[in-house]
Amino acid sequence: TDTDTDTDTDTDTDTDTDGGTEDGEEDTTPIPGDLTDDCTEGLNDDLDSADVLETDETHIVYTDLTLCDEYDVYAFDVPPGKWVSVSIEIEGGGSGASDIDLYEVVHPDFPLEPGMDFVTGESGSLDILNYSATEEDYERLAWYNPGTSPRTHAVYVAPYGGAETTYTIRVRTSDWHESDDCDGIYSDTSDSGPCNRVMQAPATVSRDQGYLVTHQAHYSNLRREVSYLVADAAAKVQDAFPDTEPLALMDMSETDGDTPGRMVDSLRHPEGTHVEGNDIDIAYYQTGSDNLGREVCESDGAYCTGPATLLEPRRTAYFMAMLMRSPYMRVIGVDTEIAGDIEDAADDLRSEGLLTSGDVSNIGRFMAYGEGWPYHHHHMHFSWEWETGYEAVSATTADVGGCEFALEDAASARPLPPL
Repeated sequence: TDTDTDTDTDTDTDTDTDGGTEDGEEDTTPIPGDLTDDCTEGLNDDLDSADVLETDETHIVYTDLTLCDEYDVYAFDVPPGKWVSVSIEIEGGGSGASDIDLYEVVHPDFPLEPGMDFVTGESGSLDILNYSATEEDYERLAWYNPGTSPRTHAVYVAPYGGAETTYTIRVRTSDWHESDDCDGIYSDTSDSGPCNRVMQAPATVSRDQGYLVTHQAHYSNLRREVSYLVADAAAKVQDAFPDTEPLALMDMSETDGDTPGRMVDSLRHPEGTHVEGNDIDIAYYQTGSDNLGREVCESDGAYCTGPATLLEPRRTAYFMAMLMRSPYMRVIGVDTEIAGDIEDAADDLRSEGLLTSGDVSNIGRFMAYGEGWPYHHHHMHFSWEWETGYEAVSATTADVGGCEFALEDAASARPLPPL
């Protein structure tokens, strides 16, 4: 899989025992769930014998589960219009002899659409779609179902290096909406309301959704309202430019809203950035076969040193314009070489009636570039305005908190298990 990874707020989020924020509604007391003891019954070792997790309650917890065979396999339905997260909370700290991971595989009843599978490499007979695989004490994935009927997903709990341990499964279910304005949906628009909750960005199941969550699950957490805005902008690109490949969403925040890399004492972005679910790194639309995170120009490792030949500027400009229609826009940082292409494309789109003069004006107002924005030759950096009274950043401002993350410095993912 293609990996790469990049404001400051004071918001109130309710947290679970796994360090994750709650489901975006009022915090709820978990309902105990019941699963078969597979250590004595010899069940849930493959897709045919998968144990079923319930998703018809807001918050369900299954405790005292033991990984005693090679794998534990679970299936669950994501109801229409719902966000569902599944986390495993691991006794023993999740490292060494207690290092177990969470993998999503293609469910045979729901074939994958072309362009949706970004995880590459050998992984046995099953196709791994997504995973949460670290040495932390929890692993978590999340999904959203945009359809009109339930969609079944399957996950494997797999040991790393022969680990065996006891764990808990926590399942949360919440409403999810296709809208660019979260505050227009919920009556509680306070600082601690649902729109400001930091939540796991949900994996997609359809090309029409327009995006893919491609980075480590622990670094893929956003405010609900930011998730809505970004997903809506990607879907609008799909509508305006049919047959567009999904766009890669990259580093966001850690589960508790901190800067990615804090959990391993190695920040991937400057102190104080990518916090509280306000910031997200997003790949550029490209002229190649996909829109994953990669350099779109020749570079010196920090900046483009020539034309952005892989950049598809029209889709990129349109996407940025849709984001910039939000009244809470702070800044989108790009490379200087790319900025000129975006401005030219925006002018063309305005002449064709696809963008307005206001959209073009917003790009000039909210797009930042220059010496303060290194490492944006392979992604744009979106930042949400949170602090009251924060002034918009002009395109000529150099130092506005760029992300300083080098693609080539991304830690290699651990080998995929032979599921």
